[in-house]
This record gives sequence, C-alpha cells and structure tokens, in this order.
Amino acid sequence: MIIPSVLGSPDYGLSHKRNGEEASQPPWSIRRVTILGYILLSILATASCVDLTEIAQFAKSSQDVGNNYKRLADDTVATCHSAAKFFPQGRTPIDCDRYVQLESELAKVNDVFFAYIASLGKVASVAPPKAAFSNVGTELQQADPQITQAQLGQAKAAGLADALSKIVLSGYQQHTLARIINENNSSVQAVASFLSDYAAARSGQVLYDSWTLEEQYCISNRNQLSATEPLATKLLTWKCYEDKAKIDAQIAGVEQYKKALATIASTHKTLDKQRNAWSTKELVQDIGPQISDLSAAALAMQKAFQ
Repeated sequence: MIIPSVLGSPDYGLSHKRNGEEASQPPWSIRRVTILGYILLSILATASCVDLTEIAQFAKSSQDVGNNYKRLADDTVATCHSAAKFFPQGRTPIDCDRYVQLESELAKVNDVFFAYIASLGKVASVAPPKAAFSNVGTELQQADPQITQAQLGQAKAAGLADALSKIVLSGYQQHTLARIINENNSSVQAVASFLSDYAAARSGQVLYDSWTLEEQYCISNRNQLSATEPLATKLLTWKCYEDKAKIDAQIAGVEQYKKALATIASTHKTLDKQRNAWSTKELVQDIGPQISDLSAAALAMQKAFQ
C-alpha cells in the first residue's frame, strides 16, 4: 500500500499561522489513509514475529548446565589423584596427568557446544574464537590414542563456532535463526552424543574405578584392624562411607549432565522441525518441560561438584 504524502497535497496548507488564522489541517480522508497505513504496518510487523522467550529460557538453562562442566572435570581429576594412594604395590595406577590433558580438550568441545546453544537465546555476549577449536581433533588423539575416528568426527565443533558468528551478525532475526538451527542440527546431535558417550562416560568411569580401588582398600584394612583397633576401624569405616557418598553424588551428577545433553539435543531437533511455523503457544508446550528439566540438572550438578 502506498501512503499519500500529505505534504504534497494541495489541500494541506503550511504549518504556520497566516493572516491570524490557525494553520490548516489535512482533510479527514487523507488523515484516515495515513492512520490506516500505520495500523497496517504495525499488524504486519507483529504478525511476522513470534515471542521467542521460551527459546531464550531454554538457552539460559542449557548454559547453566554447560557452566558446571569445569566443576565436573576438576572433581574427576581430584578424585583420580586421591585414588592413587589406594593402588596396590606393583600395579600401574591411573594416568591422571593424561586425563588432565584430555580434559582440557574436552572442555573446548563443551564450551563451543553450550556457547552455540546460549547464542540461540542471545545469552552469549561473544563467540569463542574459532582458532581454539581448529586443532581439537589432533589434540584429542594425542591425549587419547585409542579414540576412534567416529568419535573424532562427532567432536568437531568448528561448524558450531561458525554458526555463533552468523547468529551474532544476524542481529537475532527470527528467519535467520531458524535457518541456522536447521543448518546445524546434525552437528548439535553429533556433538551432544560425543560429550555424552565419550566425555561424560570417561568421567563416570574414572569416578567408578577410583571408588572400586578405595573400597578394596577399606575392606582389606578394616578386616585387619577390627580385632585389635576398634576405634581405628570405626574411623576408617566412617571415612569410607563418606567418600562413597561423595563419589556416588558425583556419578549421579555425571548422569545429570548426560541427561541434559539428551534434552538439549531433542529440543534443538524440535525447534528444527517447527522452524517454519513457530508459535508462542507451541513453544511453551514443547519447550517448557525441558526448561524445567535443564534447570534441575544444573542444580544437581552444582550440588554434586562443589
């Protein structure tokens, strides 16, 4: 619709007093066309946008999970080192130093994954530098020579780093956001699987192995002390139960991380399927429960890894 220019109308006088009279007003017909034009533009602008608050909340809750990964990794490394004293003589202990090197690379994959998810809700202020992820594959192989090519393929997060830049440059335009979600859905699914099946699984295994060693130590020494040192036996038993409770909580925290990754992957897939017909009502119905699950997972991880 072309809105006539009221300034060019012969019926519209100059906006100043002439011969003591008030400046003339535009005829009602022209003012009505102008008003209708503004109303139409407002309707079109409103109709083209959907309230994406749920996506922003989903992104924020996901980022809370990702922020807890460093605690998870740090606690796993600490548990690995503490388990060294329980290794029987003559037995090769866990290589905790190699795990530290591996964990630094896994943290990069975690960071770019969650930075991408956060950017969907305009939570991330800046995109992480792509250079930080350019050598992830090589460095993962150096830290773990047994890592498979399939796992390395899943870990490649450079595509998500590119998507971060595109989202920032797009100014958070809805159509651009939908296209980026579609283009990167397969990468999100792959990286989420890698973080769950490889990164989290390794942390869980280290924690489990550490407790297995300590449990053997506890049983052996408790049997030796029980007859002659009842007080020492009680103290040892108390310490063993305390450590077991802590490691059990950490293993549960790892499972919460894995559960959150599955939730994020499935929610991203839902956003992709509905990208051409997002509606506020459907977003609330489809994403609302996942937001609650992610918030609960982040809180559980925070309690488990302190």
